[in-house]
Amino acid sequence: KEIISSQQVIVPITNIAKWVNVEENPRGVVEAEYTIQQNDSLFTSIRKEVKKYKKYNSRKKELNGYPELLGNYFFYKNELDSCSVSSAEIAKLNKDTISAIGSRLLLKLIDAVAISQDSVNLLSKMSALGAYTKTTKLNYQETNEELTRSAYKGTLGADNWKTLFDSLTHLNEISDAEKKELTLKCRALFYLQPSTCAEAMREIEKIDKSSIAFQLIINALSITESEAACDAITNIIINRLQDKELTPQLLPALATSSAPTQKSIDHIFSLAFTNSVSDSDFIATTAQLTVAAMVKNIRLNDPVFSKAMEQKIIRNLQNTNDTLQRILIMGNLASGESFNYLKKIVEDKHVSMQLKEEAVLAMEANIDSEVGSYLNSLLSNKDKIIIEAAKKTLAAQTK
Repeated sequence: KEIISSQQVIVPITNIAKWVNVEENPRGVVEAEYTIQQNDSLFTSIRKEVKKYKKYNSRKKELNGYPELLGNYFFYKNELDSCSVSSAEIAKLNKDTISAIGSRLLLKLIDAVAISQDSVNLLSKMSALGAYTKTTKLNYQETNEELTRSAYKGTLGADNWKTLFDSLTHLNEISDAEKKELTLKCRALFYLQPSTCAEAMREIEKIDKSSIAFQLIINALSITESEAACDAITNIIINRLQDKELTPQLLPALATSSAPTQKSIDHIFSLAFTNSVSDSDFIATTAQLTVAAMVKNIRLNDPVFSKAMEQKIIRNLQNTNDTLQRILIMGNLASGESFNYLKKIVEDKHVSMQLKEEAVLAMEANIDSEVGSYLNSLLSNKDKIIIEAAKKTLAAQTK
């Protein structure tokens, strides 16, 4: 298929020097640009370039291919005599390179004979067989984990912790593009080599938090979806509790992490509900929202621990008179019990419309079918504010 697709040369009926054509290769639909290099009564030379896909065959919309094909085709008396084709292609998952391939093809016509009618008949029969249909299916499909690791290996390249940290510590100024590249490299390293998360945590304790190195490492840890990164961020928070600017910056990263650990949840719970741990109300309330989200995120992998922590959070909420804060925390928990609480708020005639609206919006994180049914039922509510809140929540859940 690769060889045959590289031989595609589609010439228009009209006599023009340049044209563009849409063609297929084994991985999708490409846009090919053609240029006549030489054209006389005997010889024709055509140059073909492919630089982009119009449609890339992938089950993941984040996975895209970037082709580079250069072909030179030589015709003698309107028959292909020889060709030279060089091609390269990379595949990227978002911004991370996941694979790279390349090839060079040289073909020369040695002999040409007329095909017999028997061969024509045989080819016709073969083309009708199931094995020769257009669709091809692979028996093996890569898992998300395999795709992620492969992508991150491409992003990291030959770098390691030493080379990256040396680069970071010698930076006095950096462009946005360089910042993004180094952040993604650090994320790839932290994911592929979990032990470097703890190493990074130890190193940034020694450097100024206003430095480029500090901010880049913090940013990279914050977007690394791993238990090691989650624990490293938690330890940084614990070690820098007196930093009223950094802690609120790091807590949201834990709230959105898909890989929270029991250790991290225990620490953030203490920060949220134990007065002796933090003397800042803002940090405590932010930590309360964070630990609720972490408990939700660990539910799939550790339902027993998640349920126990949920009950601890709910018991501690009895000590707060801040109804809005309680609504937001229950929303982050996104459990059956928290849904029942939010539902009661919405249906309580003594509760203000503002809190009812917040309760509906807080159901966003709970994608249970019962919640969806309830939100749809609110679309016929008599209060326009409730209807709009339900619409917003349903729209957010479908993103």
